[in-house]
Amino acid sequence: KVSGMAFEDYIEKEILKPLGMEASSFLMKQWETGRIAAPYSVDSVYEISPRKTYPYNRAYAPSSTMHSRAYEMCLYALAHLNHGQLNGTRILDESAYAHMWTPTSSEISHMGLGWFLGDHRGYKTVSHSGGDPGFSTNLVLIPDERTAVIVLSNYDRASVIPLSDALVDIALGLEPEPLTVRKEELDRAIYKALATGGSEAARTKFQELKSTQPNFDFTQVRQLMSLSSNLKHAGRAADAIVVDELNIMTFRPFAFLYNNLAETCLLAGDTTKALANFEKVLELSPQHSNAQKRVQQLKN
Repeated sequence: KVSGMAFEDYIEKEILKPLGMEASSFLMKQWETGRIAAPYSVDSVYEISPRKTYPYNRAYAPSSTMHSRAYEMCLYALAHLNHGQLNGTRILDESAYAHMWTPTSSEISHMGLGWFLGDHRGYKTVSHSGGDPGFSTNLVLIPDERTAVIVLSNYDRASVIPLSDALVDIALGLEPEPLTVRKEELDRAIYKALATGGSEAARTKFQELKSTQPNFDFTQVRQLMSLSSNLKHAGRAADAIVVDELNIMTFRPFAFLYNNLAETCLLAGDTTKALANFEKVLELSPQHSNAQKRVQQLKN
């Protein structure tokens, strides 16, 4: 609105072209189609396979649709390490970095303006990770050392963060810590346990993984939500209930996880269990509109 230009046109004119990022673009029609990496994900039976659809929605441009080359991403990183300039061209006032790389509030100390603020083995880091179906990326700047690491993967479950950390160590002349990746993805392990041994096998496998991989986070929550959705689409609501119940145990009991379980119970025809879980939603989030409506419907 300020410039009177479309987002993609503004970024091309003010940032990409001045930095020499000639092949980089937010618009699909400008991409070099012969050089686009094919996206890979896990399919409905949890095997790695190429995706049938390519993730592009123009409305998401400010978030996730820029396509670039590794070399041009290095130009982008160098411009930020130089506080807004590269090869005599300035794309941002140097003063902007004091705003972008400062925490937005004392309560959210890890977030600047569009950047994640962190620390790696005593070095200040400024970074941003990202992903779309079939892709996973990470950009890390170490401003005080004028060093950057960029990892781009055409597999959406690639362990780009551990790999980035190891590469940062190498770039700084440090001995890399052991590279850790998720040895067994949660949703795939639970799916295979369900397929071979039913609900009890799935619960046993879950407890085994939780004891060996205690640091569950929101990645696993999303994985199990996806597995539950796949099972429901396959007409396996009873198995989906098992997965939804396990999901509540992964991270911490959010209202939306109980709501998801309650809706699955409804799909399976268990109205008693559905009502109990919708009521649990309202304990955690009294204004939850779907749970309010469902409780009223079920009690009537």
